[in-house]
Amino acid sequence: MISTPVGLAVGDTLPLPDRDIITNPQVNNRKSIGQDKIQNINPKQESTKNRSTAHTVSSGSNDVKIKPSKYDGLTPWMDYLSHFEMCTLVNMWSEHQKGLYLAVSLIGQAQAVLGDLPKEKRQIFTDLVFALEERFAPSSQTELYRVQFKERRQKASETLPELGQSVRRLSNLAYPTAPLELRDTLAKEQFFGRISRL
Repeated sequence: MISTPVGLAVGDTLPLPDRDIITNPQVNNRKSIGQDKIQNINPKQESTKNRSTAHTVSSGSNDVKIKPSKYDGLTPWMDYLSHFEMCTLVNMWSEHQKGLYLAVSLIGQAQAVLGDLPKEKRQIFTDLVFALEERFAPSSQTELYRVQFKERRQKASETLPELGQSVRRLSNLAYPTAPLELRDTLAKEQFFGRISRL
């Protein structure tokens, strides 16, 4: 005996479900499960994605492993530039980052050079280096260094190693484009010439 569903009289027709459900009863379940997954998983995936992006930004190449020292224009520019370039290598900075970090490392007289540059050139590393070289290491200064190199004498409280270091340094400043071997030879000759006169 076939029982009649509650609330229906004999002869009433039952409403037919969707065709998909008749042919494949799991389709409706998949749809609802899929929608649940989209609603429940996507927010988690999105937040995980955001966290991983934030982690990359904070722990990527933007990290400063070695912070360059400040430059005030009172010490030789070439010394500072060598120090700064080493920092850029350790930190793996791009050209744009190099320009920004150099700009914010300037203080005193050197910061005035930054202020004199047009706004669009203040972040460009090569333009900034050129401007600082023009101000703190002009090519005409090599003549001054050559005179200092030839006239260098040992100071009263100066040790021979200190004199040697100073002579070598002046040799590099006086002949910046000369090969390293030639600069070393000139420095040695100058150093030993000064010792023989003591």
